Amino acid sequence: MVKPDLTTEMIDAGRQLLELMDRQSFPAPACFWFYFPESDRWRFVIASPDVRVHGPHAAYRKIEALARKVPNAAELFAPGDLTVVKDNDPLVLLLRKAIATGPGISGIRFTANAINGTFIDDAYIYRLTVSQERV
Repeated sequence: MVKPDLTTEMIDAGRQLLELMDRQSFPAPACFWFYFPESDRWRFVIASPDVRVHGPHAAYRKIEALARKVPNAAELFAPGDLTVVKDNDPLVLLLRKAIATGPGISGIRFTANAINGTFIDDAYIYRLTVSQERV
């Protein structure tokens, strides 16, 4: 089975969405595209302390509103492609064991690697920092 491509357009849209979140001061200490082989889909994963503080629905609504401002968002972020998780989500914690970025926006491709015995098929990481909760 051939895995769907992570396109340049998807990478650019993810960067634009993260830039919008930064401008709106939405805390996103982890943000990346992740390929989930079980569903054969790429998902844009955003980890935020806002999920713990305000709940996933409220955090998702904020991000979804910002995503609509990204050109071609409807095609690039199909329903189910945006995933909002707590900043201490197991996937985020696992990735942080192998990768760390600064607070800016990076572009790290992480393909066909294992972390602590867990195989990571493919990911494109913009940010993986330790969460800093807002006061």
